[in-house]
Amino acid sequence: MPPARRATAQPDDVSAPLRVCFLGSGSRGNATLVSCGETRILLDCGFTALEVARRLGAVGVDPDTLTAVVVTHGHGDHTRGIDVLARRHALPVLLTEGTLTDSRLPQGPDRRGRRIDVTTVEAGSSFRLGDVEVRPFATPHDARGSLGF
Repeated sequence: MPPARRATAQPDDVSAPLRVCFLGSGSRGNATLVSCGETRILLDCGFTALEVARRLGAVGVDPDTLTAVVVTHGHGDHTRGIDVLARRHALPVLLTEGTLTDSRLPQGPDRRGRRIDVTTVEAGSSFRLGDVEVRPFATPHDARGSLGF
């Protein structure tokens, strides 16, 4: 796996409406679509990549139009489909060092040579993804590096 990069904040004024679509929430999986302008962020990917694509399709979103996957913590019901989805659609994945360790994302390329583009983030260090400024904050949970956004 390539070395993780650090996300940086970029000040910009954004006036497009922010939209949130819950694709699923519960012990069987969690995923939320956050969109603003042309930016589409998948918050967690706790279903298989195929199921996430199906749920995105049900709300008229092609997985190829996603900007990134941002992960709250490393439990399987939040990370199950990240590996396949990120590789298949060339999506960057943003998470904390602790979440990276807990999520057990495979290192190195898959059999097609595709890698996961990982960027580590920290609580209190805002960053921008397209039209969205993301402000991570620490959350109490039984997982290392758990964040809310």
